[in-house]
Parts: sequence; C-alpha cells; structure tokens
Amino acid sequence: MPFKWSLTPSIRDKILKRKGVKGVWTRNLSIMVMLVTLSLVCILVLLRLSTKYLEEDINRSLQHGVEQRQINIDFRLRSMQQLDENLISMIYPYTHSDAGLSEQFTEYTELNAILSTYIAHEDIANVRLYLPDVKIYSHQADTYYPLSALKDVPGVKNPAYFRQIGIQWLETHLAALSKSPRGNPEYAEVLTITHTIRHRSDYDALACVLMLDIEASKFDEIIAADDAMDCTGYLVNAGGICLASPDHSLIRQTVIEPELMERMREDTSGSLSDAGRIYVFRKLDYNDWFV
Repeated sequence: MPFKWSLTPSIRDKILKRKGVKGVWTRNLSIMVMLVTLSLVCILVLLRLSTKYLEEDINRSLQHGVEQRQINIDFRLRSMQQLDENLISMIYPYTHSDAGLSEQFTEYTELNAILSTYIAHEDIANVRLYLPDVKIYSHQADTYYPLSALKDVPGVKNPAYFRQIGIQWLETHLAALSKSPRGNPEYAEVLTITHTIRHRSDYDALACVLMLDIEASKFDEIIAADDAMDCTGYLVNAGGICLASPDHSLIRQTVIEPELMERMREDTSGSLSDAGRIYVFRKLDYNDWFV
C-alpha cells in the first residue's frame, strides 16, 4: 500500500520560519533606528551650523553698525575742533592786546560780534572764553571769565591741565550752560573742547583759554542701538567710564570693567564675550575713546 506524505509543515519548520521573520523585523528595526539617529544627528548639526552662521551674520551687522557710529562720532568731534580753530584764529589778536579801558569797550563789542555766531551754532551748547584778569570784561562770568577762575572749571581734576598748550577734551561733566531770565543757571552733562594759548611775549603766561561745550545728549541719536536687537550703546573713555549714552543714567558711570577694557584697548575693534554679554566695540580715530 503506497505511503502518502503529509504537506503539513513540521513544528521545526514553523519555528525556523518564525525565527526568520523575527530576524527580518529585527534587522529592519535596527536600520530604522539607525536612520532616525542619523537624521537627528544631521538635524542637530544643521541647527548648530545655522545658529553659528546666524550669530556670525548678527555679529557682522553689529560691527558694521558700530563702525558707522565711530565714523559719525569722529566726524562730529573733528567738526567741533574745526569750529574751535576757526574761532581761536579770530579772537587771537584781542587776547594779546594791551588796550586801555576806553579801547576795551570797542574790543568787547567786536568780540561779541565774533562769538555770537558760534554761540548760536546748533552743536555748541555754550562758549566760554578765559582772558587775562586785566580785561575789564573778563569778569562778566557768563561768556567771559578771568584766567584766575580756571581753578574752578568743572571737570578739571588735574591742576596741571591748562599747562598743556593746544586742544584737549574735557570728559563729560555737569556744567552751567546759560542763565534763565530769573538768573538761575541751567545745567547739563557736557563734553568740552578746550584750547589753551600762551602769551606770545611771555611763554610762561597764558593768553587765553577757549572752551566750547557740547551736550552729551547730542550723541544720543548717533550712539542709539537697534531696539530690535536688545542692545545698549555708549561712548566710553579708555577706562570704561560712560561719556555719552541714550540711557543718561549711565553717564559718568563705569560700564565696562577694567579687565575687559584692557582687552578692548589691545584689540581696538571687534567683539568680546563677558558674563553672558557680547560687546561689539571700535576705537575712535580722533582720540582714545571707544564706541
């Protein structure tokens, strides 16, 4: 009697088949996990690169903005120096004259005519002219002052300041600008360009000191940072003390620590990170101040 073979798979075959299916799923799952991992790694790398490029782009934008501010401030300071030099050349003859009392009235009238144009200049908050005490109009204590009053000039901390001939800048200080109709002085934070001239016949004696005040607030528009970038702008001296800022509460305060300021003096321009803040800076060409 012939044998009839059964087509039903054996238990062993079923087990092997199940193991084969499970192995395929395991391999597929491993591949999927690997692909997902690689995708995540790629996304993280792209995000990091994008963040880096974005930071570099913002940094370049900020540096360009600071450079423009530096150029504008340099131009403003040089313009003030040019005004000062033009004015000193016109008043120079009067500072050396030995005019008598009657002639000094004419001298006073002529000086007023010269100074009036500069007093009305939009960038000049005040004009102060220090002359020899023998000039009768030097004691007016408004536009004209005696040389003996130099010891009381606001902002001058070093008694030897006026021994240096030529142009210097007094850093931000509080000064009286003018008098109101009631006679009360009006005060403002000012930067002052000073021009000291020696007497031509006695080099040890001063002939005059011319001072032009410019209000620190005149720099607000130039220094103001982009509000969208949450930035603060200021003009500082080489010691990190604020000379001008749209935030007037910072004026005459130390806004940059000495250690960081030293690094800025070494680099003169660029960007530095400190305590979670980024400082984008540039040294002025005109002097040792930074924006």
